[in-house]
Amino acid sequence: MRRSNGAPAASCRPPRCRGGSARRSACRGIGRWRGSGGQRRLRTAARAATVRGVRVRGLGRVAGVRGRAVTGPGVVLAVLAGLGGPASVAADAPPAVTPAPGLETTQVGGDATRRGWISEGGFRPPFRLAWRFDLGRPVERPVVGGGRVYVATGSELLALDLASGRELWRVPSTLGPPVYGGGLVVVSGQRRMVARDAATGSAVWSASPPGGPKEPLIAGDLVITQSLGLHAFDLATGAPRWSVDRAHAPIGLPAAAGDRVYAEHVDGACSIAAFDRRTGAELWTRPRGCPAEGGPSRYRPVVVHRDMVLAPQPKAYETPLRALDGGPGAGADADAFAGGIGLRTANGLEAVDLVSGRSLWQAPPRNGSDVVGRRARNPLVIGDTVVDPRFDGALEVRGLADGRVRWAGYLPAPPQGRDLTTSTEFSFAAGRGTLVLLRGGVLEAVAAAPAGAGRVPVHLPRRPYAPARSSLTVSGRFRRGLQTPLALAVDEYPYRGFGSVGRPTVPDRRGNYALRLRVERNTRVRVVDTGGGTGPSRTFTIFAYPRIDMSFRNRGGRVTGRITVKGSPAVRFRGRRVVMYHGQASRRRMRRIGSGRIQGPRLGTGRATVRFRAIRGAGRRDFVFACIPGIDRVGQGPADAVQRRCGHPSIRF
Repeated sequence: MRRSNGAPAASCRPPRCRGGSARRSACRGIGRWRGSGGQRRLRTAARAATVRGVRVRGLGRVAGVRGRAVTGPGVVLAVLAGLGGPASVAADAPPAVTPAPGLETTQVGGDATRRGWISEGGFRPPFRLAWRFDLGRPVERPVVGGGRVYVATGSELLALDLASGRELWRVPSTLGPPVYGGGLVVVSGQRRMVARDAATGSAVWSASPPGGPKEPLIAGDLVITQSLGLHAFDLATGAPRWSVDRAHAPIGLPAAAGDRVYAEHVDGACSIAAFDRRTGAELWTRPRGCPAEGGPSRYRPVVVHRDMVLAPQPKAYETPLRALDGGPGAGADADAFAGGIGLRTANGLEAVDLVSGRSLWQAPPRNGSDVVGRRARNPLVIGDTVVDPRFDGALEVRGLADGRVRWAGYLPAPPQGRDLTTSTEFSFAAGRGTLVLLRGGVLEAVAAAPAGAGRVPVHLPRRPYAPARSSLTVSGRFRRGLQTPLALAVDEYPYRGFGSVGRPTVPDRRGNYALRLRVERNTRVRVVDTGGGTGPSRTFTIFAYPRIDMSFRNRGGRVTGRITVKGSPAVRFRGRRVVMYHGQASRRRMRRIGSGRIQGPRLGTGRATVRFRAIRGAGRRDFVFACIPGIDRVGQGPADAVQRRCGHPSIRF
C-alpha cells in the first residue's frame, strides 16, 4: 500500500471484520477491504471535511486531525493503531508549524517566535502622526498588547492608550522591559519577576527565579526565564512548572513555537537545545560555535520560523538548524522572517529567498556613518510591508516582495539635549494598525490617515507673473507633525493635465518648504503631498510673459527702436507684429507710437525694428511699453485688458 502523495506507507494487515458488531462497525466507518487476486486494498471516502476525531463504537476517540479528508492512510493508520495495527506515526511527527503572525509586538521579535512579523491590522498608507508622549528620560523598548503601549523607564512602568497616547496607569518599578501575554504585563530583573494586570497595573503575582533572570518569554500558558538554565512558571498564577539547570550562562533570548522551546547557552561550544514546553525535557542539543569578537551580538534572540531554528552565529549569516532534530537545515539565515522571505540588515536592507538564498532586492545604507541616521537593529514586517525607521525621523514603508517604497515621510527631530548614541533609546513596536517609535525618550505613534484630508498650505504670489525661461519659488508652511515629501504638480498651456516636476522636498523642522519652478509658458501650479495624507494645495496660475528688451537711437527727432523678444522655445515669434506705446501714468493711458514685424529664428526668440518720432515733453512718469498682439493665445502672458487691446491706437489701464 502507498500514500496518496507517492511516499511508501507502513505495511499493515487489514483488520478482521468478522466477529462482534463493534469490529464490523469500525470496518464500515473507515472503508471497505476488497479482495482481488489474493491482495486487499483499502478504499476511503475522498470528500472535503474537517475531522476533529474519529469515534468508533466500542473504541472511543482514536484520531484527531484538522483539514481535508485524505484518500491515503494518513487518517486511517491512526484508526488502525487503535484496532491493533502495528503502525504508529505520532512519535515521528514534526513540531507544530509556527503560528500565523499576531496583531501586536508583545515581546522582542514580535511574539514567541522572535521572527519580527505581525499582521497588517489596518496599517496602510497614507499615515499621520497620531500622538507624541515625552517621557523625559532614557527608557527601555516598548511593547504593545491589548490595545495599550507598555514601557519601563527604570523607575516606573507605564501604560498608554494605543489609539490616543493617553496615560492609563503608572506604577513604581525598577525591573527590566516588559512583555505582554494573557492580559498580564510581566517584568523581571534583580532576582524577581512580577506580573501585573494589563488593565490596571496592579500586581497579580511575583516569583523569584534562580540566578539573575533575563527578559522573560511568554509561550502559551507559561512564562519562561533564562539564567543558568530555563525556568518555567504558570502565566496565570506564577507557580513553578519545571526547571532545567545549566552550568553555563545563556546567549540571547529563548524562542518558542508549538510545544517546543529553543535556547542557547555558553558551554564551550555555544550549543542550542530544544526542550519540551510542557515538561522541560531536553529533546536535542547541537553545538553551534560561539560568536566571534566583533561579530554579531550574542544577545540576538533565537528565532523560529517554519521548520527552521536560527541563533547567534560566529559569522554574519549561516545555515539554520532543523527544528525537528537540530540537524543542518536548508535555506538562508536572516534577521527577520515573513513567509518565504528573510530580511538582512548587515549592509543596508536586503530581502532574500529563504529557500535558495537568492537576493530579491536591496535598499543601500543611508547615512551609515552618522549615528542619528542609523536604522533600528532589526526591521519589522507588518502584513506585506517592511517598516524601516531611522533615528533622524526618516520612515520608509516598502513592499515585502519587491522592495518598492510605498510611502515615505519624516518625523519631527528629537528634543535637544538627548543622548543620540544610546541604542536602547531607538526601538519600535506596533499593533492594530499603529506603529510606535521610541527616539530619545519620546514615544511617537504613526497610524493610517484618511487619504487627502485637508490641503497643503501654500503662499499664493501677490503678482503671479514671471518672464518666460525664468525660475521662481513656490513656498508655504506645513503645520503638521508628520512631514512627508512635497512636490510640484504643473499643467502648462494648453492645459492638458497635471504632471509632477522636480524632486520632492521635505519641509524643515518648522514645516517651511520651498520648491523651485522653471516657467516656460503660462502654467497652472499646485503643491501635492507625495505621501497622500493631505490633499493638494489650491491651484494658481503663473503667467509667463515673453521678455522684451528695447534699445533706442535718436537721430534728428527720428527714433529707431531695436527690440529683442525671448519667450518659450515652443512658441513661434517670427512674423508676429510687435506694437510700441507711449504711456502716461498721470492719465492712465497709452498711445500707440509705432509697430514692426519680428524677424529671426523660427522658435523661441526674434528681433524687430520699430521707428517713431521722438516724444517731446515727456515727464518723469512717462514710459514706453511694447506688446505682441495675440501672444496670450499661445500661452505667453495673461489675457488681461491690456493684452486684449494690444494693437489698438489707445489703451487705458
